Amino acid sequence: MEFGKYTQADISTIDQALDSDNHVINAVAQIIRRIDEGATQKELWKEINDYLKKNV
Repeated sequence: MEFGKYTQADISTIDQALDSDNHVINAVAQIIRRIDEGATQKELWKEINDYLKKNV
């Protein structure tokens, strides 16, 4: 994916994605992880919104 400046080979696990400096990859990984943990949509929105505000 040229837009994100990464290849699938760069990120092969959810843990690698959570450690990524790429904010899009990291945010998507957080969403996946939190859904697996049973987070509500409201919790997800707040957490991802806060993360992006702090990092972008």
